[in-house]
Amino acid sequence: MADVSASDTLTGHSQRQLTLTRSGASSADNSFDVDDIWTWTVTYTLLQADIDAGQVENYASVTGTPSGGSTLTVYSAAKGVASSATTAPEAGSGVITTLTETATAEPAMTVAKTVDETALQNGAAAGDVLTYTITAVNTGNVTLNSVTISDPLTAPATPARAGASISDSSFDSGDVWVWEVGYTLTQADIDAGKVENYASITGIPSGGDPLTVYSAAEGVASLAITSRPRLRSPG
Repeated sequence: MADVSASDTLTGHSQRQLTLTRSGASSADNSFDVDDIWTWTVTYTLLQADIDAGQVENYASVTGTPSGGSTLTVYSAAKGVASSATTAPEAGSGVITTLTETATAEPAMTVAKTVDETALQNGAAAGDVLTYTITAVNTGNVTLNSVTISDPLTAPATPARAGASISDSSFDSGDVWVWEVGYTLTQADIDAGKVENYASITGIPSGGDPLTVYSAAEGVASLAITSRPRLRSPG
């Protein structure tokens, strides 16, 4: 056979083609003769999505053209099973590599809420705007999906994602996500002399229950306010 080529297809959540490399003593031979044995190798770097799924499934195919004949493509089957199939294996029938994490899946994150006090440098008045920053860090070993944020102080306004991660929808292990939101001081805040608040982040690990983490217990995160002196007209 001539014009022999090989490909490797990752199925399921991966959905990608890998580039194979000929190896062994036959790597310089371009004619796939009767009884020849050719070998290809390929490496694949695991993604967090693979770990979350618990497995990687793929299959290989080899295509060649016999002299005077039609092109032939043959697909691999399950791991270690020789195959002469001319159709791709169905899902679950390819080479499945089960992935076992070195540790039990432990979803976890930290949440911190800070405030820019620039607006309060000369005291505070109703109508001044405070800018809050909420920072979440995925400190667990699994990806969190469908991440949402809640801030009772600024509701119904929703904090907006900020920074380089703004277009990322998958909160992977080690990721740092940031939100920002403004809050307009009321006269009641000035009279109280402080603003107390917290934020919470919720994410769902693959195959697990939703996880919600709070920046602090309600009433702990606070900002002292000194009212701005007011000038009174004489008389």
